[in-house]
Amino acid sequence: MPTRSIDAMLARPRQHIRSALIVSLSFLVAAYSWIFATDRILIALALDTQTHQQLERLKGLFFVSLCAGVIFLLVLRNVKPLVQATRLLREREREATARAEELAAVMDAVPAAVWIARDPGCLSITGNRYANELLRVGRHVNHSLTAEESQRPSH
Repeated sequence: MPTRSIDAMLARPRQHIRSALIVSLSFLVAAYSWIFATDRILIALALDTQTHQQLERLKGLFFVSLCAGVIFLLVLRNVKPLVQATRLLREREREATARAEELAAVMDAVPAAVWIARDPGCLSITGNRYANELLRVGRHVNHSLTAEESQRPSH
């Protein structure tokens, strides 16, 4: 499940800094090794200038392409769980919205006044249709007596 890998990533931020440092240092070692090794090989071959220049271009293009592929794979590996977690989050948000709409429909069908506290401190309280009629307030009005003066019901 993608959320476990996201939770694991968020639980150890220093580990990710260390991993990024290891990757970048490994890249530097590989890059310098590639440059010095291929330069020594080309010098040892004692090629003419034109062939030497063509091989220099080819080795540069090869190294840049290889680096782009490695960076792509590393980014893909780290982004894939984030994308999966985001999709899962969106799906759960849609499910929660559908359940909230069903609950609102049931509350409006109940022939009694029902109030719901939206937070533990009861600073935001909403009611069904009958509760709104009882307090003579609009549909999306905060019913809490501890709400701001402009939002508080007058009776």
